[in-house]
Amino acid sequence: MKPIITYLLLLAYVICSGDNSRDSLLLEIAKNDSDSNKVNNLLLLANDYYYSDPSFAERTYRSALFLSRKLDYDYGIANAQYALGRFYSESEFDLSAECIFKAILFFETKNDSNKLADCYNILGIIKSKINDFDQSLQNFFYAEKIYKKLNDTSSLVKVNNNIGLIYSQLGKDSLALNSFETAERLNNKANGNNTKLVILYGNIGEIYLKKSELSVAEEYYHKALLIIDTTVNIGAKAWILAKMGNLKLNKKEYDSCYFYTTGSIELSRKIGRLSDLHEAYGIMTSYYEQTKDYEKAFQYLEKRNAIQDSLFDEDQVKRMAMQEMRFQFEKEKDLQYLKYQAEKLRLWTVILSLIILVILAVSILIILRSRQKKIRAQNEKLNIEKKQLEELMQMKSRELTSQLLQLANNNELNHQLINKLRKAKINFKRENHALIDGIITDLRINVNDSMWKPFERSFSEIHPNFFNKLRLEFPNITQKEQRLAAFLFLNLTSKEIAALTHISVSGVEMARIRLRKKLGISGTETNFSVFLAKYF
Repeated sequence: MKPIITYLLLLAYVICSGDNSRDSLLLEIAKNDSDSNKVNNLLLLANDYYYSDPSFAERTYRSALFLSRKLDYDYGIANAQYALGRFYSESEFDLSAECIFKAILFFETKNDSNKLADCYNILGIIKSKINDFDQSLQNFFYAEKIYKKLNDTSSLVKVNNNIGLIYSQLGKDSLALNSFETAERLNNKANGNNTKLVILYGNIGEIYLKKSELSVAEEYYHKALLIIDTTVNIGAKAWILAKMGNLKLNKKEYDSCYFYTTGSIELSRKIGRLSDLHEAYGIMTSYYEQTKDYEKAFQYLEKRNAIQDSLFDEDQVKRMAMQEMRFQFEKEKDLQYLKYQAEKLRLWTVILSLIILVILAVSILIILRSRQKKIRAQNEKLNIEKKQLEELMQMKSRELTSQLLQLANNNELNHQLINKLRKAKINFKRENHALIDGIITDLRINVNDSMWKPFERSFSEIHPNFFNKLRLEFPNITQKEQRLAAFLFLNLTSKEIAALTHISVSGVEMARIRLRKKLGISGTETNFSVFLAKYF
């Protein structure tokens, strides 16, 4: 109970803290007479909303890019390209790299070393997302080299943290710890912000947690909690509280687990961070399972599944926005081409008569309007069909998961009844033993595989290419492993899978380990559902 007493007032302080910088930036944008300053303030405003409202941040970055192009403000264009590249580095890697490379071309011509290093840092992040760790490290090292020349301590903290994360993913924990400790040392030397320090301590604690050195991990998580103040990003606060909650769950210190995890949930709700809420709900589900409050465990599982659906919807919205961004890039190229053609046309206007010029102008306008009208109609039709298909797929996927969970619950109940009857059998008269054995036999018959075929048919209807793609890339995968992969893709827990397959939870865990090895992701922290999504 001591950690709870220590941090109770601190957590209340964290949740209630606020920031007025956004309001002042909005006022600056409204009253600013300089268009280039409006661009700069738009970028600052988007940065401020980067974690709390990503959708707004993305729209604001694009507004800054649009205004910069309108003004022919080259620095604004390059900075907006960099900001969008950083934003898209979370998932849309091709688009992110395209934005970053455009920014690099400009910053190289201007010899802007600081921005150039920032771009290579983002390239390192992109490469890490696609598991190209060697190229990722090269980009980080190049950025680090520039930051050292510039004596940019704050950025050196950032890039050393990224290097540590790559080493951690590669299983090189000693190198990862060296990088994190270097970042910590640099941050303390420069009196850096506490948000970076919270993240560093959290990353160090994660390594020790992975090594099962729980006391050392807890020490670093405590250090992170002790430095939380109004300067620390709310997302970082929620993140470290969830880390501590998970550690306490591992240590079976349930009161502390509940305290930290609910604190993380409250903060995540405040800023609308669905991914953090998803993780915290997962911890609470495990917490109530371990404390044998299965009703609440199921409630949190339902909340977690609801968040999963919301994350899917959010991802679809983000993808649509990114597709729109791609269209804008292509449109920019088309506009540049049209501009070139218009210049040629102006040269001919000296020779051609006014009548011919008017006819050509009207003809071009009619063609463009007709083409735009046709494109809009096609896009609207495609968007409607896409939305209908997505809604149908989501509904079927939820129904399938619900059926599996119901089957798992029924099987688990039957197993519990069988075990209870076996234990109670000795208390019955001998002449009743045959009756009890008959009931046990009936219950065993009820725990069967009758739903496997319907499940496989339903799953294949929703995800028709899943098994074919999986078998094509991994020819040695067995039918049972394919079934396990499907369950993991649906985010079923080991306990639920055990109830469906009639094997122990430990048996399911071993099967998961063997499957990770066969899929080539053994020794990494790659999430099964994320990895298997590419076969969707």
